Amino acid sequence: MKYKAAIFDLDGTLIDSTWVWGVVDEEFHKMIGIKKMTEYSQNVMHMPPTELAIYAKKLYNLIETVDEIKMIWYKIAKDLYLNKVELKPGVKKLLEAMMLNDIGISLATSCYPEMTELILKKHEIYDRFDYFLYADMLGVNKGSVDIYMIAAKNMGIKPKYCAVFEDILKPLKFVKECGMGYFGVDDRQTPETKQCLREKADFYIDNFDNFADSGEFARFFELKEASA
Repeated sequence: MKYKAAIFDLDGTLIDSTWVWGVVDEEFHKMIGIKKMTEYSQNVMHMPPTELAIYAKKLYNLIETVDEIKMIWYKIAKDLYLNKVELKPGVKKLLEAMMLNDIGISLATSCYPEMTELILKKHEIYDRFDYFLYADMLGVNKGSVDIYMIAAKNMGIKPKYCAVFEDILKPLKFVKECGMGYFGVDDRQTPETKQCLREKADFYIDNFDNFADSGEFARFFELKEASA
């Protein structure tokens, strides 16, 4: 069986941006004058903005509204996205190969919708995607399979023919249980996370250029006969 559709994460998968949110965390805690609590770092990873803002407001008893907190983060991150964040090598090549082979392409992200559009248009790949799924708008997070199942439904493709590309480990169990493929993508993970992704994902991608050119792409995805 080969995959007919791909569901991509954004931060840490298609773009080198996970470091941005560390900067946002530091600046935010300086602004509110509170030392970052241990449980904050442990619990907020991969929460969408609204869920995270609700959590931060309650944890630190902030007077700012949820929308105000989200806007603080957005303003810090926006400049970095515009001026510092780059695509991972080979992203354009892989997306182009998928388009040429009529492979469905969706984006499922916890990032701000506005930030997502900004960075994808900057790098001229916004129009490569058939659907955009935003965890914040759907009221879900990457701790469940919901966002990926919605992506598959939108593309009209059975889950078993969909492959998820993620730099994180958290959704792997749920994604595999519903029959989807899981491709781990190299990023700034801990050595333990990298090793776990290598062992449990269908494939671990160190570099999108290599993946597109090495024959692994053709091994996993259904290609047109003329392109195979």
